[in-house]
Amino acid sequence: MFDRKYMLSIIIPTYNVEYNKEKLLNILSEQLCKKIQLCIVDDGSTDKTVSIIKKFFLQRVFNIKFKRTSHIGVSKARNLGIDMANGEYITFIDADDLISPDFVSTFMLNIRDSADVMIFNSNIKESRLISNKDICYLLIGHDKNHDFLVDTSIHSKFYRLDFVRKFSLIFDTSLRLGEDLIFNFNCILNSKNIYIYPDNIYCKMISHSMMRFTKYNLKNEIEFRKQMNNISHIKNIPNMKLVLKFYKITGALFLVDRYYSCLPRKSNISIWKSRSLLQNTLRNNGYIVAIKTSKFDDILGKRDMVTRMLLSKNMYLTSLVFSRCIDIIKRESR
Repeated sequence: MFDRKYMLSIIIPTYNVEYNKEKLLNILSEQLCKKIQLCIVDDGSTDKTVSIIKKFFLQRVFNIKFKRTSHIGVSKARNLGIDMANGEYITFIDADDLISPDFVSTFMLNIRDSADVMIFNSNIKESRLISNKDICYLLIGHDKNHDFLVDTSIHSKFYRLDFVRKFSLIFDTSLRLGEDLIFNFNCILNSKNIYIYPDNIYCKMISHSMMRFTKYNLKNEIEFRKQMNNISHIKNIPNMKLVLKFYKITGALFLVDRYYSCLPRKSNISIWKSRSLLQNTLRNNGYIVAIKTSKFDDILGKRDMVTRMLLSKNMYLTSLVFSRCIDIIKRESR
């Protein structure tokens, strides 16, 4: 039984996305109806993003809430969106991404009154209720045979608003990267009923900012690991240790590519010093055992697989040189 005014609140944080905002709003405008609420939080844009949003308001009459803030960060902006929402379900769209023309209608056709979380963009053949043994695959994004593939972020997900508020689920503002994974994992592990669907309704664009070096990347990774350890105790699910091991591996690779391989160019230290810092970080924070396993090599990709193998053999300097060389070859700017 649904009691709220709207069936869905779509939360969109924006920040300097004039190049894509109008395109996304036009796609949405063809799908909005009286049962849909749009919550837009502008995070202090300095380009034409706000004027585009205001133009959208003037031309069309929909159930829209708009709030403009100083630059507070995407996590706080999403949390404001949750506060603004009044739908049975909420979903999140990043302003530089795109959605399918049937994004809303697909949700409406598949809604289940018992679902705490609804997950789309998977490769399953038929929709179904997720069993307890499958939850670890939702957190990793695949099963061992790759018959089960799903995005692990908040995108293409729909969360029951009463459920989110009951457990006080919000985005962690201490994280600059991975905050969406932690939110999604908290929702999954606290939920009673999760439904998964094969429909592809969300197109996530690659964010170049996520690929870059920042001085916060090390602190962010350590904090992300702490958050993963904390949420692992929410529910007793099979293979949770496997999930933690997977994210230790990806965390170690993140530190190589987006922090320690960049330090010699970004800071006044030698590559030898960077190598020593990498080694100490991995040893002191429990990464060593995880990076010795080859269990996930087939999904890591060639670059990450090679880096993991180098780390597993204590070839820390070589891993940094390898990472930098690949960046140069691919013209990747960190």
